[in-house]
This record gives sequence, structure tokens and C-alpha cells, in this order.
Amino acid sequence: PTSAVAQETLGIPDAPVLWLGAGTVPGIGLQASYALPLATLLTREATFYAGVTPRKDGADGELRIAAGVGGSIRVLRAGNLTGALNAERADLDVGLRFGPSFLFALYEQTAASRARAFRVFIDPFVRGAYQFESGLVVYGELGAQDPSVRLGIGLGL
Repeated sequence: PTSAVAQETLGIPDAPVLWLGAGTVPGIGLQASYALPLATLLTREATFYAGVTPRKDGADGELRIAAGVGGSIRVLRAGNLTGALNAERADLDVGLRFGPSFLFALYEQTAASRARAFRVFIDPFVRGAYQFESGLVVYGELGAQDPSVRLGIGLGL
């Protein structure tokens, strides 16, 4: 928890957030993340990813499912707290998640798809969030785990 003065200067609430979004590249997919603030500048996170890559250009269609944990540093909040920045409605998180990932071939299984059926993923990510005057929070995220380009909304809990 932060002081009332610090919270007023931070804009986006310092409370748990459920990030829900859709993603692309490669294919299409969904992401759901739960971010729990840890002090003012850090988050702890748990994330679920699911995505489908269609069969095209000689590539097999695949279903990817992954779940991970990690955390992030809230870069803009550091600037807000030091007074170097006035980004009341924006936030920028830089973080890392890791966990198990499962890949399922949608058509015929090959030796290559069986070899990639399970792996541990590492997902460095950058997430930008903006809160509109109405209170709606939207985000965009780039990461290494598929789908790697993600857009969605943030729901304060």
C-alpha cells in the first residue's frame, strides 16, 4: 500500500488488476493476467496464455497453452514519485514471466511437434497502460511468448 499523497500522484490505482486481452503474432490468442502490486514500484503476476497458429505456408497448425508467474517494475511510477515525470493516467511496466508451455498439433503430429510439445517459456515483456477519464484502463503489451502482441483492458479488483 502507498500513502494517500503518493496514490494521488500515481493515477492508475495501486490495487490488484486483472488484465484481459487478445493477441496476435503469430496466429491469434488470448491472455489473462493477474497483477498484484508489491510496494509502489513492483508487481507480482500470474498469467495464462492461449493461442492458435493456423496451418499455412507449409507450417502445421498449432494450439499453444501456457501459464506463468513473474513480476514487473513500474517505470513511470518511479518518475512520478521522484517528480521527474507527470504521467498521472499512464503506466509502463517492464517485466519477466516464466512457466510451462504446451503445444498441440491441430492436424497430424510430427516428430518436430512432439519434441516441442512441452517447454518452459521465458517471457520478457513491456506493458503500457492508459486510464481514460471514465476510469476505463486499456493496455498494450509486447512479449516473447506467443501471442506476442497483446491488447486489452485492465479491471481493478
